[in-house]
Amino acid sequence: MNNNRIKEVRIAQHKTQKDLAKLLGVSEQAIAYYEKALREPPLSSWVKMANYLNVPTSYLQGISNVSDKNKYNSFEKWLNEVKVREEHGNILIPRSESQAFMLEDVLYNFYKIFNAIINDHLGIDDINTYTKLKDNINKAADLDDIDFNTSELFKLGLKAKNGDKKAIKAYETISKVLAEYLGLDEYDF
Repeated sequence: MNNNRIKEVRIAQHKTQKDLAKLLGVSEQAIAYYEKALREPPLSSWVKMANYLNVPTSYLQGISNVSDKNKYNSFEKWLNEVKVREEHGNILIPRSESQAFMLEDVLYNFYKIFNAIINDHLGIDDINTYTKLKDNINKAADLDDIDFNTSELFKLGLKAKNGDKKAIKAYETISKVLAEYLGLDEYDF
């Protein structure tokens, strides 16, 4: 069953399959397959289409009924938009809406970190290489895993540079592994 809203949103915004095909670098036939759920777009294509159509990725995928991207800026805004019910003093949120909130949060955090690291610190050839690698990832859970590990390593580095003995030991170990992976003779701690 096709639950995605690609065609619905595209038509409502007076966009053509050709517009989306050009955006994604695919054929119009591929867009037709995406719209009919005969083929699943890669995660990067979902994100590009959602940004182009100015809707949350989860809405375009048919997971959520929240069509305003701004409602995902805070938990409170989103919760006010979601149809919840109360039972025995507990607020019950539909599972699909909870999944949508998590997806939007993962995408937001990953792309924020990706842009900060990749776009601000690498040359154009490396940016293109890492952008292609990012675009090959099809599961939001993989992005979440990268985001979590990157954040934890960053925090570990801050603690190590401020003298936390346990963090220093872990950071030195990670630095040695990175130096070996990168083919460096030494590492600088």
